[in-house]
Amino acid sequence: MSIKNVSTKQVVNYLLISLGIAEAVYLRHIFIDRQSADYLCCVHEWFYHIKDLGFFRAFKDDFSNYTPPYLYLLAFATHLPIKDIYAIKSVGFLFELLSAIAIYKIIIDKHGNNLYALWAAVAFSLCPTVILNGAWWSQCDIIFTCMLLFSFYYLSKEKNFYGYLFFAIAFAFKLQAIFALPVFIFLALYNFKNIKYLFLIPLVYVLFILPAVIAGRSFYELLNIYNGQAVANDFLYIGIPTVYALITEPTKNVTFWSKLGTIVTGILMILIPVAAYFKTKNKPVSSQFLLKIFMLSAIIIPFIAPHMHERYFFIADVFSILYVFYFRKNYFIPFIIIIGSSQGYLDYLGLYYIPNKAQLAWPIFVAVIFLMYDFFSDKSTTAKDETENGTLIPGVEAD
Repeated sequence: MSIKNVSTKQVVNYLLISLGIAEAVYLRHIFIDRQSADYLCCVHEWFYHIKDLGFFRAFKDDFSNYTPPYLYLLAFATHLPIKDIYAIKSVGFLFELLSAIAIYKIIIDKHGNNLYALWAAVAFSLCPTVILNGAWWSQCDIIFTCMLLFSFYYLSKEKNFYGYLFFAIAFAFKLQAIFALPVFIFLALYNFKNIKYLFLIPLVYVLFILPAVIAGRSFYELLNIYNGQAVANDFLYIGIPTVYALITEPTKNVTFWSKLGTIVTGILMILIPVAAYFKTKNKPVSSQFLLKIFMLSAIIIPFIAPHMHERYFFIADVFSILYVFYFRKNYFIPFIIIIGSSQGYLDYLGLYYIPNKAQLAWPIFVAVIFLMYDFFSDKSTTAKDETENGTLIPGVEAD
């Protein structure tokens, strides 16, 4: 495209996009020196443990309740010639950049519009929870979420092996990647050839913990990290406005609601892929339909599951932005989800507290119902709707 062919509208768009990128960088800059409680008591201590002892001496110790992959990245960060807090947060910033690239690639493949794809990437970069999660909180939820974005990208490109591989990598970083598991159960149900890819999940996990095992850490301990993380706390929800915020006096009968919520969550993990299977049986599957399963799973599971923490809507936050740019409609979805999710961040960081979480849980409940309707009413699973509703994925055609 020559300069002569650039319209005034395009110039304005590129200028606004540039300003958006500058704003995204600036917001991270003003928060980068902030030290959250998690940074002071956990991430900072892990970083210094590795920095002081070196890789092999450090990794033989049980010094963190996170899986080794993130700690390996911290180990690399200890060698950066910058302040420690910058080195730690640079890990998250790298994956934020990669996530923006993934969103750009997904949207440009879908719509073929460079400006529109850039806007999607900028919208992601300006998402409040994405900024607070890394720049202030020093958390790493962006890493496994980035892997899920690339997983969807490769599934939409008919490359199922890489789709499963990136999901396996996401799971190796954080247990919360399991919120996207219904997508991969569905694909395995739909085409039995995909079942073999499910073995990538334990295989990748074992491969990722091997350096720590070689360093001297117990293989059994490393296999049971997620089991230790899954121990229930005394609260049905912490900071995040889940369905339990709608229950009067949720602190009573915690055991009952916890057991019920766990059972319902388990049913949903199976029901979503089974419903998708029967909806698409003997029909091609579109990338549009897969994104709807990603989006529904990412919000309904942490909304229903008990004992969720402040950051557990993070996948839904990011995928809601992708969802609205992908479909060019339902613009209220990311606003509802991100506003509700942001409250957990504001609570934890001591910025603002809303005692009545039901005020935010009700809109999210409405969003969940809408996404369920959107999922069940989807018509993009037929060849007739290919051009209108989404790119078909030959790689997951029915047997």
